[in-house]
Amino acid sequence: MAQVTKVRLPDGRVLTPGDWTSAEPLYSTIEIAPGPYTTLQAFSYALGGDVPGSNVGTASPRKSNLSDTNLLGQGAQLPENEELIVYAMEIEAFTVINAGSTDDGINPPALPHVSVLNMLRLQRDLVCVLKIASVKEYTRAPLAWFPASTGVAPTYSQAVTAAPPAVDVGFVTGNNGSTDVGGKRVFASPLYVDGGEALVVDFLAPKGEVEDLSLGETGRIRLRTFLDGYRKRPVA
Repeated sequence: MAQVTKVRLPDGRVLTPGDWTSAEPLYSTIEIAPGPYTTLQAFSYALGGDVPGSNVGTASPRKSNLSDTNLLGQGAQLPENEELIVYAMEIEAFTVINAGSTDDGINPPALPHVSVLNMLRLQRDLVCVLKIASVKEYTRAPLAWFPASTGVAPTYSQAVTAAPPAVDVGFVTGNNGSTDVGGKRVFASPLYVDGGEALVVDFLAPKGEVEDLSLGETGRIRLRTFLDGYRKRPVA
């Protein structure tokens, strides 16, 4: 396997990631609920912090674990002893709570699948803004521009979804773009995050909400964002 020895950034800086790893991307999770929406930020918290959006229908937000994020430190910035060269951003989706019936004319899929219509609503209404160094924006594009490159292909199931004598059958699931590892959207040029530098991904809803999201009042869809590339971090 070829080893990348030097990376030239757009501003002319040359990095030598010979002792870095591409085996562990940086990732972070938010949770989207129906109704009026305030901007949620991935990477705004560190491991053990509150997951943004997870307090809908509960007394308090959910504390993050390693399935939610691997960001250490205080959150909203890369730890001082790490560096990151980002080649791609991927976003995957899971339904974690479906608290009501659907008016979509199709049955809600079994958890953690996302219905094809809810997936399309998320892709239609959410805009993703990657910000480095507090205010500088490096992306401002709809969710669908950042395919997950993970998950399952859109699926239709004819499995019985109700006990006899009901005859309801079938559900249709969706995915945020390609499920192939090669299907991710690669940036035109790599993005560099220095140790201690501010880092967040804002999920905006310009309409004020994800319209018609069919989950019930306390339902939620979990979005997990990966920043994929070379990552320098302390090793034992």
